[in-house]
Amino acid sequence: MYFAPTYCIGQSINPEYGFNIYVTNAIGNIDSVFIGLDPSATSGIDADFGEVDIKETPFEGVLDVRIANDVYLDNTFDGSYYFNSDPTQWHTKRQVFNLDCPDGLLADFATILVRSEHYPLTFSWDNEYFTDSCFSYSIINFMNFSGWFDIGSIYTNGLPPYFFNSYLKDSSSFSTIEIPFFSNTINYLPEYYIDDNQDTIRMLYLGILSEKWLLADNIEQSEKEIVKVYPNPATENIFLSFSDQLHDNKTIRLYNLSGQLLYQTTVMNNDFQINTVNLNLNNGLYFLKIQSNNKTINKVYKIFIKK
Repeated sequence: MYFAPTYCIGQSINPEYGFNIYVTNAIGNIDSVFIGLDPSATSGIDADFGEVDIKETPFEGVLDVRIANDVYLDNTFDGSYYFNSDPTQWHTKRQVFNLDCPDGLLADFATILVRSEHYPLTFSWDNEYFTDSCFSYSIINFMNFSGWFDIGSIYTNGLPPYFFNSYLKDSSSFSTIEIPFFSNTINYLPEYYIDDNQDTIRMLYLGILSEKWLLADNIEQSEKEIVKVYPNPATENIFLSFSDQLHDNKTIRLYNLSGQLLYQTTVMNNDFQINTVNLNLNNGLYFLKIQSNNKTINKVYKIFIKK
């Protein structure tokens, strides 16, 4: 395990784990943000960890990088309302996420904000940190996670799909020269907004994901026969059909991308449905966890909602 160097900001607490993401612009300016993980942190601003909300402070100089809250597309797939409006709630140079590796699907999601006068940009990090299974499927993605899906996306428009699987453990940097629209203002993806100072703020998306992320991709055939989850993408209802082999109670849980539990129930019957309308689910990616009492099935499925 790679441990970040120990340092304090005032009387702040050092997180259990941490790393930096560095951004270098075309003329060599460098800025960075610090990402930490700790069981006592929250997804907001934690003064105890030295986090300071600088949202009201204008972006400075030729390069300024920040972390903001997770930003989702909500009920639109074109992202049009992002442009010329600020979707963020807070900004910080140091963000500590809640760590729940043993039981959690992921730690958290956040948005990386960049203001730069010179492109392309190079993002870099120490990939040795991500050898730990708790963080081994963490990713920086140029596309908003609300529209991102493992098998591709309507946003790709012919762009290379490797960005969806470019995990931080597999490399130590990437350049925005590989993202064609990052050096201009194509009104296509929600990859920027215009702030109150008329600065163009670029957005990338950071996901801290554990090895359990793969659970939804590695369902063995025998388990596929035990449980059927359909349709996918889903609209108003998610249908679950269980084999007669499952005689015991099944606990069903539905999570959003931030790991928040949205729905939970226990059923005995072999067929069940979840009404997505009653749950007020927005378009995007969700996790459906199904667990039986005797552990015959204990799996996580990725469900895409598209209304």
